[in-house]
Amino acid sequence: IKDKDFSLLPQIMQEPAELAYETYVKTQDSRYMDVYIDRATLAAILNISSESGKFFHSIAEIKCAGADIKIALRSLLTHRDEEFMKTALCPCSSLDVKELRISAKMGIKELEEYLKTTVYSDAAELLGNKSALERWFDNAALQYVSEAKYIQEGPEPVAAYYMMSEAEIRNIRIILSGKRADIPESVLQKRMRRIYV
Repeated sequence: IKDKDFSLLPQIMQEPAELAYETYVKTQDSRYMDVYIDRATLAAILNISSESGKFFHSIAEIKCAGADIKIALRSLLTHRDEEFMKTALCPCSSLDVKELRISAKMGIKELEEYLKTTVYSDAAELLGNKSALERWFDNAALQYVSEAKYIQEGPEPVAAYYMMSEAEIRNIRIILSGKRADIPESVLQKRMRRIYV
């Protein structure tokens, strides 16, 4: 960073990193720096996954759409302008980011109505509960990944095992932190990710 040598980064991240750096130097606003890097990371994941087959691309698509919906919701709640959303949202095939942006700019009801027209319609009613929304997208990815148990060869079962293990670890953390904070079991169960066996 000191030498402004972005060539040490993977090629797909060089331009976004340089743009993030230049923006931060000019504005001293780290939010746009995060936005450039996060969007480039999502785009890289989508790009790489599209070369890795349908299984990996579908997981990346769910993750990207979830991130875009959360960005649109946060932008709505924090009164971000449309230009910010244009910069932050990463295009993916399961969402029309222009429609997402327009509906978020109009209000929570409009955002909910737009989401009801997408494959993420079940997530629309969860816009008022950030942790439930995140859980819904995690569960959607885990449900898709659970299909890997029917694949006998290739990297898919290994990736599925990794993601399921990650979800189990997250559930253990939820339980432990909930027990320390004396959170009722019924509340903890609502926060836990589904594990598909």
